[in-house]
Amino acid sequence: MSEAPQPLINMKIEGIIVLLTGVFHLAFTFILRDFVPTEAPLWQWVWSFFTAIPLTGTFFLAANMFTMVLVDQKRRGNP
Repeated sequence: MSEAPQPLINMKIEGIIVLLTGVFHLAFTFILRDFVPTEAPLWQWVWSFFTAIPLTGTFFLAANMFTMVLVDQKRRGNP
C-alpha cells in the first residue's frame, strides 16, 4: 500500500501566513482611514477596518496559493 500524501502546508507556515495577514489588515486599516468621508475619528476607524476586510481576504488567499506553489516546486525538485 502506498503512503498517504503529506499536506503541502504545515501549521507553522499557516501560522506565519495568518500573522502576516493580521499585519496587512492593520496596515490597510491605518492607510484607508484618511479616505473615509467623515469627520468623526471613531467612524473613520470603523469604516476603514471594514473596508480592509476584502483586501485582507485577497491577500490571505494569494499568500496561501503562493506558498503552495513554492512548496510543490521544492518537492518536485524544480529550481
